Amino acid sequence: PTQFFLTVNGHQTIVEAGKTLKLAIGGTFVINRLEIKGKDANLPINVRGWVPEGASGNIGDDRGYTIPVSPKVMWTKFSVDGNGKTYPITVENEKGVEVARMYIELE
Repeated sequence: PTQFFLTVNGHQTIVEAGKTLKLAIGGTFVINRLEIKGKDANLPINVRGWVPEGASGNIGDDRGYTIPVSPKVMWTKFSVDGNGKTYPITVENEKGVEVARMYIELE
């Protein structure tokens, strides 16, 4: 399976690719890594609609950042259906082809 490994409010969480993780507003999450068939993919993981505070540009790799669960730090235009509630987290290979995706839903 393809799995995302995250830390949500200090607790380790695993999410299968294609699934949605519900996150309570006010908490935090960290994207640690992606495994494909049990091996670390070591590819950039991009939280669509979020850019690290103070970043001069968006390199598209959000692994290791503590990300607040808040609509104030997310760009609504990147949300699914533009509703500001559900956001994709995507992984592309070296050729720019998407190899995995999951979603976070702010509640």
